[in-house]
Amino acid sequence: AEARIAELESMLREVSSKLEQAQASELALQRQLQTLSANAGAGFSKSRQHVQKTEELPPDLASNHKPDKRCQELEQELARKNEEIEKLKASLAKQREENKELREANSALEEKYMKAIKLISTLRDQLEKLKELAEKKGLGKEVAE
Repeated sequence: AEARIAELESMLREVSSKLEQAQASELALQRQLQTLSANAGAGFSKSRQHVQKTEELPPDLASNHKPDKRCQELEQELARKNEEIEKLKASLAKQREENKELREANSALEEKYMKAIKLISTLRDQLEKLKELAEKKGLGKEVAE
């Protein structure tokens, strides 16, 4: 029974470790997503300012206006950042699902561990009662052996 408890404790430590790693990874992904969102927002803001300037041009000039190279670069950068954000969101969702599975596994192991602890406690109590009964009947030496 103690070997089984040791095995359960080992499994519990392993799952807890994986859970902590997954949570740290999830936090890192969230930070990276926030950074990318902020960077993409800044690029979008610059691109939007350019579009607004274009809209302010007189109609005859606006129709002939072509976005400058910097604006095109910003729009491309924005598109790349948005793709990266979507990939990170998918990765974060996957990480959250894995964390959920690890939490469930952790709970199941903790439950098995608690059952094993209760069983050992019950067995110890029964052994004590058995020893007491044996001593009352004069068989204390035999039980001690």
